[in-house]
Amino acid sequence: MKITKLQPPISRMFLFMLALVLWNCSSSADLILLATEDAPLKLKSGVINLTDDPPEYTFNPQYSDLIAGQFYNAGIVKIETNQDGDFIVSVTTDNGWMLKDIQIYGGLITDLPVNKNGLPLIGKFPVNVRFSRYQNTFSDKIIFHGDTPPVVIVVHANVVQLNESGKVIRTDAAWIAGQRFVENGSWASYFIYEIMPG
Repeated sequence: MKITKLQPPISRMFLFMLALVLWNCSSSADLILLATEDAPLKLKSGVINLTDDPPEYTFNPQYSDLIAGQFYNAGIVKIETNQDGDFIVSVTTDNGWMLKDIQIYGGLITDLPVNKNGLPLIGKFPVNVRFSRYQNTFSDKIIFHGDTPPVVIVVHANVVQLNESGKVIRTDAAWIAGQRFVENGSWASYFIYEIMPG
């Protein structure tokens, strides 16, 4: 007697989605990497997440360092836009650094909430998240409709650095690397995001 092993439904759904993507690609060169069921499928022109959510394509990725304590590289910030022109800001820490909280602003510099000295009011940023446990990654969408340069991205975080056994050895503030808001005093900084011509 021959026993036939049936594929689980999730595998059939993955194969269907893969066939649909392959059918829509103009050539096999459009594919960079085929992913597993739980990871996104990466294309030259964007990313398709194989979830119940509608696909979101991202474009124009730009990167900047996340600097802790003014001198320490604590990770990387990736900024890109989606098909609606909104920003996707992703932060990944490195070198033992972890996020305690994070604040993100993306938009026109003239709309940035600042105090009388011209320093950002991070408590008024549209993204303001405090974590219950240390995190090494964070990503969020910032709704933005407009294309009037300059567009700035401001990322601030309170971070800790852990040693190999997980003990906190340093606590600091971190800012996205870029231009300083003021010449003297605070080292708060912002990143100018170059918008692709439309």
